[in-house]
Amino acid sequence: MDWKKLMQCAAIKALRIVAKPAYAPMSAWEFEFLKTEGVVQDRLRDASIYIVAQRPLIWFDNVVIGKDYLSFEITDGGSKRIFCRPDLGVILGLKVGEIVDVQCDFQWDAGKELQPFKHVAGIRIYKDDELLVWWSPLKLMFEAARGMPMPSRGDIDAFWDFDVHYIGRAFSQPIWERLTGHDSLQSVVTRERPRGSGYTLPAYEICLITLQIVGFDEYMGVVEWPADDINGKATYFAYSTEGREPDLAELEKAWLEPGDAALTTELEAMLIHMFKPAYNKIQYNEYPDIKGGALGAGYFEADVMLQDFPFNLRNWEGEYPLNDDDT
Repeated sequence: MDWKKLMQCAAIKALRIVAKPAYAPMSAWEFEFLKTEGVVQDRLRDASIYIVAQRPLIWFDNVVIGKDYLSFEITDGGSKRIFCRPDLGVILGLKVGEIVDVQCDFQWDAGKELQPFKHVAGIRIYKDDELLVWWSPLKLMFEAARGMPMPSRGDIDAFWDFDVHYIGRAFSQPIWERLTGHDSLQSVVTRERPRGSGYTLPAYEICLITLQIVGFDEYMGVVEWPADDINGKATYFAYSTEGREPDLAELEKAWLEPGDAALTTELEAMLIHMFKPAYNKIQYNEYPDIKGGALGAGYFEADVMLQDFPFNLRNWEGEYPLNDDDT
């Protein structure tokens, strides 16, 4: 066999991790109360990556609870507002004539005696004393971005910018347990100053964005051999330019199983390398050369595809490392 001709090219395999938000962003203040709720734990159970981020506080304003309608605005105190009048019958699947009870939650006393209600932190809707839905502004916008019908005017995209402070993983335990007594989360809440104006606490602005890995794709490529820019730890298979096919059996089968720890390890390191969050002690400056990641499994490289991900994540330099190809 003419190995010189056979090795003119090499076949390699790369990894694409597919992930999506496990739940709507929750402020640290909200998480403190929601982390023990069964329905929230069910949504977070498969999440393995969490992002500690921050943006100015958002609230519901000018909330009017009418006899047969609900209307409100979403604002962070800036010049842009979203005007909403949800059709509760459509959203909640109500029958004609069914009565619901709408209640407002407040983070502090802010003129809540008379309508329209100001600075509303959350809206709860009950039917026969059963909670049908709870909305914070971020949760409502997140569900609307994923297709929930929400008649509105205004630019929701203007409210999706977040500053990334910390990125972590919770592979061996649920996120709500991982974040109990979390030193970095406490440092962010303690040290960061509010981004918004008025009476706010950092715990109202610091948010948790959680990611669930829902799958992965493998794709093959062909590179010239030898190549100086090929990572020496990748797995190669001989590929002939003269018509002889390589033995692709090993290349075509999946090298990882769904839920493999290498997927979480790779995604955490990838995101930390992208954003260099100030509160992460390990910055993965040598990425993708990390322990337990894609290269160790034999892949040439890895990237990520984020689904249902409307957020714009910003690093400390004001840049947005995740581009349109990633979401």
